[in-house]
Amino acid sequence: MWNLIELLYEIIYYIIKNLNNWKWEVFLIYIFYLFGKRSGMKMVRKWMQSHFPVYFTDDNEEWRKWATENIESLGGSKWQSKKLSGPIRPLRKVARTSLNTSSKLLPEGTSPGDQSERMNRMKRLIVIDAGHGAKDPGAIGYSKKNQEKAFNLSVALKVNELLKNDTNLEVRLTRSTDVFLELKERSDFANKAKADAFISIHANSASTTATGTETHYTRADSKALAEVIHKHVLKATGLKDRGLHTGNLYVTKHTNMPAILLEPGFVSNPTEEAILFDGNFQTKLAQEIVSGLKEYFRVDTKAPTPSNTPYPEMTVTVDNQSFIGYNINNFTWIPSRPVGEMLGGTIDYVKGKVTINGNAVDTKLINGVGFVTARDLTDQLGARIYWEKSEPYNVIIYPKL
Repeated sequence: MWNLIELLYEIIYYIIKNLNNWKWEVFLIYIFYLFGKRSGMKMVRKWMQSHFPVYFTDDNEEWRKWATENIESLGGSKWQSKKLSGPIRPLRKVARTSLNTSSKLLPEGTSPGDQSERMNRMKRLIVIDAGHGAKDPGAIGYSKKNQEKAFNLSVALKVNELLKNDTNLEVRLTRSTDVFLELKERSDFANKAKADAFISIHANSASTTATGTETHYTRADSKALAEVIHKHVLKATGLKDRGLHTGNLYVTKHTNMPAILLEPGFVSNPTEEAILFDGNFQTKLAQEIVSGLKEYFRVDTKAPTPSNTPYPEMTVTVDNQSFIGYNINNFTWIPSRPVGEMLGGTIDYVKGKVTINGNAVDTKLINGVGFVTARDLTDQLGARIYWEKSEPYNVIIYPKL
């Protein structure tokens, strides 16, 4: 029965979605596709998806969300198809009885190494590209003693060092020594790694009086990253703000993720050359790049390390961002500030308690980070919290409708 209802929902959703561009022949092919999908004809399904991607990409998540929201708007209860790996139930309803099922307990025979792999998959991957290298020195400083390639590599290595033990962000360098890479090799490296962000580090050069900090990007999807990182780089340099620039730069055009190129200052300017090649400044610049990345990816700068707590871990996902939560006495505890703010709340810490929109809630401090219960996020912010039976240690949180 539920399979039939799900089939009807898919057909209805398809009709509504394509009313403005209706083609009967495509609809008939779609019906054939659905029956192939339901009867387990994987070969037919895959062939049709590959040959008609515009019409047959998997819309399961999209139509399920649409159907659920519209049913609820009419006063009905949530409905989920049996086709899913297991029923998705509001965490709030089971919190007092069976939250053990939501704890991230390691299955029998699972090694700590497997747990570490899961943690790595939660990390955001950033590729840091030290521009130029080896036979390509880049710009030569005013003093004729300094080469741009050395500055670029030094800052890249410092960023890598700052993030090497981070629980949220992972860095990979296009080069860690004085070697030469073609521009295509740099962008290909990031694309193959399926990075979440790409930052190419450079230094500017023009006249001896040219001054200031600027950031370059090419595609619209890179603008947000450029704005955040540029703001932090300016804090490090304290130089004139030359703003954001769009251009047809190879490494920012041919990468498949948000990509930017940094120009913190001018090596052709004697004053700025001295600043750029100062070790303390380079450390400060690397720290601000890291701070910018943490702001962009909305991760807690003091995220707890799993090994520092005895509590079973949970994976908490909000808007495709992953956080570490804990199961404590059969209740789910979630890092308050990053998750609460992503859900639209105002999070503060007053007299040992986390406040959500001014209301104090139960609080636990774990490695200096405030955690609150999933129930309080629901009560205070209207968060919708689900767990899947097939992956009981994963919690998914959606903002209030």
